[in-house]
Amino acid sequence: MKICVRNQNGSAIVCALTTILIISIVGANVLMNCTSRYNITAKQVSAWRDALAAAEAGADIAFAETRKTFSNPATQFTGTGWSSSDTSVGPWTYTMPTPIGASGNLSATVTVDNFTTVDGYRCYRIRSAGTARVFGLRRTGMDDTPARVGSSFGTSGARGAGDSLVRKIDFNFDHFLATYGDGDGNNKRIVAVPTDANGQPIAQIARRVELIAVPIMTVNGAIKTSGSFYGPGSSGLIDSFNSKNGPYDPNVVLGGTPLPQYYSDSHDGNVICGSSDFTSLTGDIYGNVTTDGAALKTTKYITGTIDNNVQVII
Repeated sequence: MKICVRNQNGSAIVCALTTILIISIVGANVLMNCTSRYNITAKQVSAWRDALAAAEAGADIAFAETRKTFSNPATQFTGTGWSSSDTSVGPWTYTMPTPIGASGNLSATVTVDNFTTVDGYRCYRIRSAGTARVFGLRRTGMDDTPARVGSSFGTSGARGAGDSLVRKIDFNFDHFLATYGDGDGNNKRIVAVPTDANGQPIAQIARRVELIAVPIMTVNGAIKTSGSFYGPGSSGLIDSFNSKNGPYDPNVVLGGTPLPQYYSDSHDGNVICGSSDFTSLTGDIYGNVTTDGAALKTTKYITGTIDNNVQVII
């Protein structure tokens, strides 16, 4: 009796090829996922932060220009990069002449609007837009996990979380101009992003900051000097209070629980020094300190802010 055994040599090859195919698909999927995540974390997150730095740089340039209102108004908004349809009333626009950053991939544009308060003081509204080029792949992830990326941008839920913030990338068109126009909802329009030498759109991220520049009023400090400032010593302090509530109570600031009926009128003991000669000893200053060129840094004896770059007018 003959027993026929079928030839099964080809089965092993089919199983091996099937296994290789499955492993290849899994490996390709992992590689694509890792590449996309690396692209987001290493390229797009960096561009998001760089765009904010560029916007703040533009705002600083504009703020320095508004200070010329008191120091040298004839040269205000006349430097390189500034333009205006009406130089007497504005608005003025600043375009950064050359890109900045290690790769020359950052730029900023600023608009300064002029307005007058009800008290007759001239103020400025500064709107600065910083732009950073996005290198790498022209795509983002689809997950929205705040723990991975969202914590890098701010509070979850404010404008989305995780990659939904990173998806504010202008791949082809400026999404801010299309959505918000000038920032107040006016002049919404579709504007294409710049292109490279080959005519391909350059992906970018744009972030915007806004600030109001207001003048320092005539009566703005508890102590104001045209020259040097020295003190206070360890047994003294500078603070403010409302005499209608009686004599100054040191318990408002020195230990214990602040008294609510007095606290609202305290901590406004600002010191304004009209020179760079400012000496702070061991007495507390419960307020802000302004100097004209001093190298004063934050100390434990000053509770408010310090600004060493203000031309003081006596």
